[in-house]
Amino acid sequence: QVLGERGGEGRDEIAKLREEVVALRRAMMWRREEIESHGPQGRGCGVLVGRGVERGIVERWLLESDGVDWEAYAQVKGCLKEWLGKVVPVYRDDRARVIAFVGPSGMGKTTCLQKLAVRYKLAKERKVGLVSLDTYRIGAMEQMRSFSVVAGMPLKVAYGPEEAEEAIRSLEDMDVILVDTPGGVGGVDEIVKSIGPDEVHLVLAANAKEGDMMEAVRRFGGFPVSHLLFTKLDETISPGTIVNVAYATGKALSYLSDGPRIPEDFHQATPELLAGILLEGGYGGTGETSS
Repeated sequence: QVLGERGGEGRDEIAKLREEVVALRRAMMWRREEIESHGPQGRGCGVLVGRGVERGIVERWLLESDGVDWEAYAQVKGCLKEWLGKVVPVYRDDRARVIAFVGPSGMGKTTCLQKLAVRYKLAKERKVGLVSLDTYRIGAMEQMRSFSVVAGMPLKVAYGPEEAEEAIRSLEDMDVILVDTPGGVGGVDEIVKSIGPDEVHLVLAANAKEGDMMEAVRRFGGFPVSHLLFTKLDETISPGTIVNVAYATGKALSYLSDGPRIPEDFHQATPELLAGILLEGGYGGTGETSS
């Protein structure tokens, strides 16, 4: 049985690798086509398509961008930043008091909650309270308890909607309360309804297939999801998919996580940050002008 399970896992990994190779080949082919068909604009177009942004979105950007020196990194980035600010909603307000994290298992909800908690405490000097309902995952509660002690933040553990509601009330003297929910949809809707959060952030992994991301958005469609939060940006060559999902759903991007460090690898989503991520490597990486 164990061998059979391992064999199944191996086949899944091989299938995933094949899909990644096909996606990479397709991106390279599209990039050549865009460069050849758009002249000077082709470089910017090819870079974005190569980074996973849908062709239709790239075409719209090109149509709405005038007077740009497409060989100059600084100009292209500035143009893209301005355009993204118009078409991709991002986090505009951080005054919410109760924030819930929902999403499929394995996306990094707990780690993101901890990163945001540290951000609020250190950068914004706010009193932060923690509520955890992730009582099923092995090691999850120990992780949260250890974090709360080290960070000096009160932690309340709840085993259902009623206890979650009571936990929120017990933290009434906190400026911000962050709520960690179990992975998946089952039972989480009742929890969210009971605590009435100001914001609900759907946590997704940027290295997942775009179709899987959209399916997750659909499955959590019954929740009052206000924001999308993406993790594992350091594990994908196609970060443009996060723009595709935000563009298609109209959900605001809140935060982006690109590594394990707390809180260094956790960033508020902004048009400038997105533009830099999408153009990375296409104009010599970090240079202000192209070579």
